[in-house]
This record gives sequence, structure tokens and C-alpha cells, in this order.
Amino acid sequence: MKSLIPSSRKHDLVFHSDGRIDISAKIARVLSLNPGDIIGISEEQGEWFLHVRLRAGCYSGRHDGKVFPTARGRGTWRTQSVKMTSAILKASSSAGPLRLPCGQPIIRDNNKYITIIHHIKL
Repeated sequence: MKSLIPSSRKHDLVFHSDGRIDISAKIARVLSLNPGDIIGISEEQGEWFLHVRLRAGCYSGRHDGKVFPTARGRGTWRTQSVKMTSAILKASSSAGPLRLPCGQPIIRDNNKYITIIHHIKL
């Protein structure tokens, strides 16, 4: 028997091949995103983590991963980073849009990190 809905879990991040990254309202609230914050993705022991690298106003110059709210006003956020997106798509062996859920936040070195669920161990 085959399930008509393979996964009932809603995605929190969407990585597009053109460099666009969509962030759900839930993740934006957990990370306390503000316009101009710089996000980053870290990897440790095979796990991926989303975090705020730099807060708005605490840096100068141009940076990849600067977030801004979408025009729809639903609390969703977006950023543009071809370098970050291509690394994620390559690591996951995906060519098209990659939709990923996120796990619980953890705090390390006074920074909040959110686990990105990119594989399921059975």
C-alpha cells in the first residue's frame, strides 16, 4: 500500500537553485530575526544548524544571507545566497527546490541554533 501523503510535516526552509532561501514564520520567531540580520548554516558531526551569524547594525559591508521579510506580511522571511544554497543542494544531492523541516533550537555559546532535518535514519 502506498501513502497518498508521504509526509505530513510542513517544511520550514526552502532552498531554491537560483539562491533564494525561504524561511518560515516559526523559524523567524525562534531566531528573533530582524531585517538585515545575516544567517548562516553550520555543520557538526553530520548535523546542519541554522543560526544568526550577525545581527543588523553590528556589521559593515556586504554579506551573503541578509534576511528581509516577504511582502505578503505573513511573518515569512527570505534571503539570497547562491553560495549557501548551492552548498546545501550539493550536499543533499538535490537539483530542484529542497524543502526541509527543522528541529528544536539549542543554545551554544550564547547563540541559538536550530537543527535542520536533512535525513531520516530508519
